[in-house]
This record gives sequence, structure tokens and C-alpha cells, in this order.
Amino acid sequence: YAINVVLLALVGVLLAILLRAPADWLTERTGMREGWSLALVGVVALALVIILGALFGRGVASQSLQLVDRIPQIVQTIKEQLGESELGAQVVSLFEASGAFTGGEAQFLSRGLGLIGSTFGAIANILIVVFFAAFMAAQPRLYIDGVLFLVARKRRARVREVLYEIGHVLRRWLVGQSALAVVVALITGIGLALLGAPFAVAL
Repeated sequence: YAINVVLLALVGVLLAILLRAPADWLTERTGMREGWSLALVGVVALALVIILGALFGRGVASQSLQLVDRIPQIVQTIKEQLGESELGAQVVSLFEASGAFTGGEAQFLSRGLGLIGSTFGAIANILIVVFFAAFMAAQPRLYIDGVLFLVARKRRARVREVLYEIGHVLRRWLVGQSALAVVVALITGIGLALLGAPFAVAL
């Protein structure tokens, strides 16, 4: 249970740093107060999520459901192709013995119920991360001071310096990774669409 809490906190920290990056840029360039610039970044981010959801949400959901419906057919095709060779037939028999290719309706039902439970868990985790990130982005010094209470007094200045340096490096890395993710998504989506690949948006 502890590792889940640590991972959620880490994701919250990364999201907070990502929110602070444009907010600090606005504050430095325009002289706007930190609170107002952070609020503006939050509103813009929320608006982008809503717009992207409205434009692509239905298509992604529809294609994802179609892809899930096609999974049994895809599995059957893979089994047939593997069965053409002796090694492939052994692999298929191994998977069937483990129950990977079988199970019936009860197994699919249990997987479906597990998926529902994990979905609600994922929504709760997302809400936790978003609230944690919002509070930490609004008052990062408060949380850093809290962490420093766990450190010996004579080492706090050095630890504070290291924490700020880590934050600076993480900010640059996150901005770069975000830009890279957008570029890869666009190139992949456009390429799949031009090739006429099914489920291009979902993939």
C-alpha cells in the first residue's frame, strides 16, 4: 500500500512542476502575480482537456470499443498463424494450458467486473493526483519546508538547494517529454490515418 501512495505523490509532484513551468514563465514575462498566472494556466489546461475530449473523446471511445470487440478475432488469427509451424503450435498449446486463450463467459465476466473496479480506482487516483498537484503548485515552499523538517537542521540548507535543483531539472525534462509526446502522437496518428489503418485514433 505504501508504494501506491509514494507513486501517487510522485505523479502529483511531476504534474505540479508541469503546471508551474508556464505559470512561472508568465510571472517573469508579464509581472503577473503567481496566484493569477497559476490560475490562468489551470483554466487553459482544463479548457484544452475539455476541447480535446469533445473533439476526439467519442472517436477514441468508439474505436477502443471496436478494438476490444476485435480482440477474440485477432487472437484466433494469431493462433492460426502460429499453428502453421511446429514451434508455433507448441507456443499455442502452452498458452492454452495456462488458460490465456480459454476461460468462457465466467472468466470474461470476472475480468469485466475487475475492469470496472480498476476504472473507479483509476478515477479516484486521478482526482487525488490533480488535487495534490494543485495544492503543491500553489504553495511549493510549504511542502518543501515540510520535507526539510525530516532532515537534520545543519543539513537543511544543502537539502533545500538540492531539492530546488531537482525541480529545475525535472521541469526541463517534463517540458521536453511533453513536446515529444505531442509530436509523436501527431506523426503516428497522421501516418496511420494516411495508411488507412483501422482504429488509428485509438492507437
